[in-house]
Amino acid sequence: MRSDHPTTGGVHIFDNFIDTETALLVEKLLIKQPKTVLTELTDDGVNFYSAKEDEFGQEYTQPSLNVNGDQEFHNLIVSCIEKIKPQIELVWGRTVGYERDFTVCGYQKGEKLRAHYDGLKLDLATPNGYESRDVSSVLYLNSGFTGGVLSFPNLGISLTPKRGMLALFPSSEIYTHEVSAVESGVRFFVSQFWCLQ
Repeated sequence: MRSDHPTTGGVHIFDNFIDTETALLVEKLLIKQPKTVLTELTDDGVNFYSAKEDEFGQEYTQPSLNVNGDQEFHNLIVSCIEKIKPQIELVWGRTVGYERDFTVCGYQKGEKLRAHYDGLKLDLATPNGYESRDVSSVLYLNSGFTGGVLSFPNLGISLTPKRGMLALFPSSEIYTHEVSAVESGVRFFVSQFWCLQ
């Protein structure tokens, strides 16, 4: 179990993390990709669709779309994700395990994410098997939606996602975050969890 799970470091927003040309290509290819409507989403054994209310009685939903990208789309997203690792290392001043696995998800109209934090336990592994979730990243892939605001209630911070934007923040409890309901369109993104070495 890690004893140095970060509780500080701040919320870091990079508005044009994906350059304009690449971001436009991602969005163009994204429209063409097949999507699957999820009826069940699990993470570490928790079935989020088994209940429509959280432990505080708050109603919530999870992202219902999964993008099944072709090789060209996959390679393009990988080229964007490969840039996240050095950005985290620059911000936190430590090396980080590379997270190769990812899923492109989408929130449709009315979908939102309840308040939570990503490092629920100090020893909660990343999808690639690193020992803890220390830093969270969210990469936003498209425009053409309203709502879906990322908020950090403990910090009084709210961010309106934009195409090509990257959000980085510690996965600890003080960085509890939520996403408001999408009002129109679909909000596509890639969330990942990273382990500081």
